[in-house]
Amino acid sequence: MLHGNERGEHVLSRRALLASLGTAGAMALLAACGSSRPAITSGAPAVGAASSSAAAGQATPDAAATAKAAGYATAVPTPTVGQIKTTGAKGTIQYWHNHSGIELPPLQANIQEFSKSTDIGIEATYVPVPPGTQASEKLIAAIAGGTPPDAARFDRFIVGSFAFKGSLTDVTAKAAQDGISSKDYYNFAWQEASLNGKLYAIPTSTDVRILYWNKDHFKDAGLDTEKAPATIQELDDAVAKLTKKDGNRYARIGFIPWLGQGWLYTYGWLWGGSFYDDKTGQVTTSDPKIVDAANWYGGYGKKYAIGDVDAFQASFGSNAQDPFLVGLVSMEVSTNGTVNNIKQYKPDMNYGLAVLPMAPNQTQTSTWSGGWSNVVPNGVKNVDTAWSFIKYMGSSQGQLTWAKNSKGAFLPTSIEAGKDPFFPQANGAAWDLVQKLLPISHWRPVIPEGNELWNDLADAGDQIRHQKSDAKTILSGIDGKVNDLLKKDNWKGSGG
Repeated sequence: MLHGNERGEHVLSRRALLASLGTAGAMALLAACGSSRPAITSGAPAVGAASSSAAAGQATPDAAATAKAAGYATAVPTPTVGQIKTTGAKGTIQYWHNHSGIELPPLQANIQEFSKSTDIGIEATYVPVPPGTQASEKLIAAIAGGTPPDAARFDRFIVGSFAFKGSLTDVTAKAAQDGISSKDYYNFAWQEASLNGKLYAIPTSTDVRILYWNKDHFKDAGLDTEKAPATIQELDDAVAKLTKKDGNRYARIGFIPWLGQGWLYTYGWLWGGSFYDDKTGQVTTSDPKIVDAANWYGGYGKKYAIGDVDAFQASFGSNAQDPFLVGLVSMEVSTNGTVNNIKQYKPDMNYGLAVLPMAPNQTQTSTWSGGWSNVVPNGVKNVDTAWSFIKYMGSSQGQLTWAKNSKGAFLPTSIEAGKDPFFPQANGAAWDLVQKLLPISHWRPVIPEGNELWNDLADAGDQIRHQKSDAKTILSGIDGKVNDLLKKDNWKGSGG
């Protein structure tokens, strides 16, 4: 680590930082990509609130017991981890990351390339992220205590929250000095890395949400195997034909709205809704269009008997046991990373992928993106050296080197990197699809309480599909709660 006696003046105390984030924020920070099951692809990491694991479709201990009682089996994978170290005459950077398994070779390639070109060593330390979160408690404590690593891998989604609380270094001037601007990255990635017009992170990977369908299931149900549902009505009709059930036990479900990447964000945007008004600085989850989306979403819980679905869903595994791959569900909303899962675990699968079906009264589809970045925590002594590393990692060269050494479905945030012929060759038909979606992709609100909003929406999804209350009441409650927190933060949005 680039140690020194001089530390940043604005690093929050551990107690202040944890208190300001709240219990859910400190212990259940979420969501680079909102995945409901552990991801195996670079650029498509797993996420989900611990308090909403059932909402995301994960098998919790209670859910696993339910599955066992219903006669289903469960499976959980184990990742591989490791440390990487290089040396250099110009010093050594301490870099904390949460890469594991197949993400280690591309990380090593990046680090070796950087060290060779700069003569700066890297000590890359694996810092685990607790299940259901995307922020390490160890990293939170290190930042709060004034002893952070020189650089860290950071979920872009939470950059705004940490920047607001003074935990990250403002790199706006350094980016400008090196000719780096918003024109170099997809808009959603740059926006997530910024707060109030200032840059606090350099984007790296990303993803998009698309629809997958099992062509063999479509054939079995008498549906057109080469045509995905183009509208929500077509989707609903197909689900009814695809679903197989014996008594209260499912053999196959055509579609589960909340599985995979089926968050309320996914459908709220698909219905044309808006979750946040930047001019007023207020969240707007009770937007009538979002309420309509939530009512449709919750209707599946009622129509298909949520208790029976829960028991079936609790048996779902991941990777090779992914419910879509093993034929338990016929369609699924997921990220582009699922293409890689299929290549690795079921290369002979007969499937298709398409944009999400259009919602009622809409004229186009929608998607959203999450992903990762690298930051310089507030308080490091040699910001320039740390900056050189995160700049490289997010550069066109850095992202291309990662992609070429990765077995995962890596999507670059660098527009220039995306022009390289490697990507269409590596991604096939999926590349044409994601290229159309990346420029129009939504991003989650960059606000001090963005993580609270994510958690509340995840919990809301669980309540809505279990018919705990009506969607409008639940979503209006979120608006009141989060906007009260933003008021305490003295948050005004860009209009203030």
